[in-house]
Amino acid sequence: MIDESFNIDITNRYRLFIQMGNDFLSACVLDESRKKFICLEDFHFPFSENAGMLAEKCEFARQQSKLLTSEDFLSVNCCVSFPKSVLVPEPLYDKHAEKHMLDFNFGEGSEEIILSDELKLIHAKNLFCIPPVVEKMFHYWFRNIAIHHQSTSLISSILIANKNRQDRSVTVNVRTEDFDIVVTEGSKLIFHNCFHYKTSEDFMYFILFVFEQLQLNPETIEMKLAGDIDRFNPLYKSACRYVKKVDFCELPPFYKYSYKLEDLPPGTYYSLFSQHLCGS
Repeated sequence: MIDESFNIDITNRYRLFIQMGNDFLSACVLDESRKKFICLEDFHFPFSENAGMLAEKCEFARQQSKLLTSEDFLSVNCCVSFPKSVLVPEPLYDKHAEKHMLDFNFGEGSEEIILSDELKLIHAKNLFCIPPVVEKMFHYWFRNIAIHHQSTSLISSILIANKNRQDRSVTVNVRTEDFDIVVTEGSKLIFHNCFHYKTSEDFMYFILFVFEQLQLNPETIEMKLAGDIDRFNPLYKSACRYVKKVDFCELPPFYKYSYKLEDLPPGTYYSLFSQHLCGS
C-alpha cells in the first residue's frame, strides 16, 4: 500500500520502520514533515526457526520490495518479534549479567546477540536476543539501523494510550505461534508475558490463567486484540466466548495515516506503527 505522494528520490525525508518475525517481514514509511504514514509493505512466508533460512527469506522479500532497497532514509528502526525477551527493573539491571538473566528465564542458548531497550515509562530494560546472521543482515541492508524488540513498542504504546484510565485493561498481541499479554492499570504495567500456542484452546487457557492469577473478571474487564487476528479467526471467536468485552486496537493516534491505510484490519500493525516509541 503506497501513497501517491511517496517519492523514492527523497527518502532522506522519510523514516523507515521494519518489523520481522519467524514468518513475516513488514515495513512502513513515515513522512516526517507531514507526520504521516504513507506506505506499508507486508511479506509472509512459511514459519522457520532456522536463522539462516529466515535470513534468506527476508533477503528474497527485500529484493521484491519497493521500500527496503533504498539506504538514504532519515532513520531506520527495526523491531524483531522473537519470543526470547525479558523485562528487568532498572535497580536489578547489570550490564555484565545480561546473558545470565536471559538464560535464567529461557535456559542456556546458543550463540546469540544480546541487545536491550530502555522503557523509561516503567524504569526498566527489555533484554532480548537475535541470531548473529539476522543482525548481520540488517546492518548489511542499512548502515545506521536501530534494532529493538516489538514488545518495547507494544508496551510503550499501550501505557500511553491508557495513561488516563483508572481501571485495568488487557491487550493481547497475536502472532502465528505465540502471543503477548499486556495488563495495565493507567500508566502502570501490571503484567507482560509471551505464550506459545497451537490451538484456540491453548490460546484461551493462557489468557484465562492470567485472568485468574490477576483476579480479573472476564465479565467486566476490557480485552483488546492486535496483531495477526481478525473477526473471522477462531481465536477471536474463542475470546468472545469467554470474555464479554472484546474489541480490536485502533491505529495508534500519534500520527496521521494515508487514506490507503485507513481500511487496514483493526490492530493488525499496531506495534509496527508504534515503533517511534522505542526508548520511551
